Amino acid sequence: MRLPLGTTVVVESHVMEIPDPRKVPLYGPAPKTVYGIPLDVMDNLRNRDYYRDIATYIRDRSLLCPVGIAVTNASPTVADEVWLTLEFNTAEAFVILEKVPSLASLQRTRSLCG
Repeated sequence: MRLPLGTTVVVESHVMEIPDPRKVPLYGPAPKTVYGIPLDVMDNLRNRDYYRDIATYIRDRSLLCPVGIAVTNASPTVADEVWLTLEFNTAEAFVILEKVPSLASLQRTRSLCG
């Protein structure tokens, strides 16, 4: 639901610390190999970094604060060349993302393709 908020919007994000990726366990059992060759072809399709990917996803999403902007015109006259100026008062880093982090997949092929 969208609500008119006036001219000022206060947005707060939360920083979540995650362990070093090497300390996050790998997903599933270790692949069975003989002389470095996997015995099960399906092992190559499993995303062994799934838990690490989920931790990264949760950390990244907790930092995001989506804000939508709508400009309305109450006049019967068409408004040409409408300009919108945004001011950000930030003491810390400020980032605008074009692509939202995607949820991790158990299948490695998905993370390889996009």
